[in-house]
Amino acid sequence: MNETGLLPSDIVAVVVLYHPEGDLCGRLRRLLGQVSLLIVIANDGGEEKRLAGLRESGTRLEYVKQPENIGLGAALNQGLRLAMANGAQWCLLLDQDTIVDPQLVQAMGEIYRLCPLRDRIAVLAPNYQSPRSGKLAYKTSRSYLCVDTVITSGSLLRLSFLPSVGLMNERFFIEGIDLEFSLRVRKAGFVIVTSGRPLMIHGAGHCEERRLGRRTVLIGNHAAWRYYLQFRNVSWILWRYAGFDPGWTIKAIIALGKKITLILLFERQRPKKMRAIAAGLLDGARGRLGKVGRGHFSRL
Repeated sequence: MNETGLLPSDIVAVVVLYHPEGDLCGRLRRLLGQVSLLIVIANDGGEEKRLAGLRESGTRLEYVKQPENIGLGAALNQGLRLAMANGAQWCLLLDQDTIVDPQLVQAMGEIYRLCPLRDRIAVLAPNYQSPRSGKLAYKTSRSYLCVDTVITSGSLLRLSFLPSVGLMNERFFIEGIDLEFSLRVRKAGFVIVTSGRPLMIHGAGHCEERRLGRRTVLIGNHAAWRYYLQFRNVSWILWRYAGFDPGWTIKAIIALGKKITLILLFERQRPKKMRAIAAGLLDGARGRLGKVGRGHFSRL
């Protein structure tokens, strides 16, 4: 890292796999030349042979196969520790289905160079488009923005700040990991900066986009146990960070209300999902965290 931007030699990328679909090697190949090392954490126990195409391209690759799903938070932390052990200054976190711009790191380096707050930047993240509608995460004509929270995928983490911030919350398993980490980053006195220009294509798993009046809305269509985790983890976050950022807390509560409204309008198994959401909100307020399996709500 230097004041003229970010160097690929300073950056390690981490991707967590869980039964990826489509052209995985094609997506990961877009990282070639942008990072010094690609660390792949296989949370599904899959074999390294699925990345044979990357090995043939000469990509420096470290593959870690987990015997069982240890959760997204734990897998990200394993990747972050390996990135630090390899001497990286920044770590690029990516979801398995994200498509990055071939100039992602170069563009982010330009933002780092221009931002007067660069000494306090803990996370650099790209603006991104939906793969379905092309909708932007941030509608702006500015070259960069300081934001409250960012998604995990596409985030460039400054590893020298991790001792002050801490690693990802492994107790969440999945859902809300990026929200809690972002709030902890800002609570530690650092800033999060995103690009105005879209530099990746990213969708929220198998979510659907629907029209509601003049707006495009995202429909999760998740199982009840996923909604339990979402609302439990966000509830836990709200109870612990409300005093730090009341403005964000109000926006987060409104977002939860909108999500519940969309579930009631568009999704199936609504009574079961509402019971799961209620249980999640209560457990989060009580601080009850832990892994929840697919059969957890079979009795509901």
